[in-house]
Amino acid sequence: KQLMKNALQQYQAINKKYPANILVYRDGVGNSQLRSFVQREIEEYKSALRELGITAKFTVVVVQKRVSVRFVQPQRDEFISPPIGSVVDDPEAANANMWDFYLIPSQAPPGTTSTPTRFIVVEDGMNFTTDQLQALTHQMTYMYCNWPGPIKVPACCMYAHKIAYLIGRYVNGDPNPALRHLLFYL
Repeated sequence: KQLMKNALQQYQAINKKYPANILVYRDGVGNSQLRSFVQREIEEYKSALRELGITAKFTVVVVQKRVSVRFVQPQRDEFISPPIGSVVDDPEAANANMWDFYLIPSQAPPGTTSTPTRFIVVEDGMNFTTDQLQALTHQMTYMYCNWPGPIKVPACCMYAHKIAYLIGRYVNGDPNPALRHLLFYL
């Protein structure tokens, strides 16, 4: 809750207003944690918005990198990985009880199968269409500035991983407040 409040207050300080729309890609939530995540963490996000008096539209997407599902397509006498950007949202492959989809964000090495990333929409206050959210998610895999092509997760997830690792490994205490709005961890 406090991290969300801090982020919103920083946004307001720079832009002189609060955001009208908030999209959260949340990594690190396994299937066994989904129910407790939805009940606890999303309520914390909403509480932060209420405490600041913000009425923004709010969407949360859980990102799962470690999935055992693989997709292939036939080509002559063999099976190959689907092309980059392929989305699988068929209820037989995805979960029919929730809004989720698999994205093949990057090319597999030769002779192997691409590992898809699973995206689960747990809150959709912004009312995305399926195509809109899938296209935006795919575009976000190209926005990581330390790699020339797509990565496995949206760039914001990779930035979060990178700063968490850096702070946990090398920084004792809080980093210098002057660095908060800079991408110093790249």
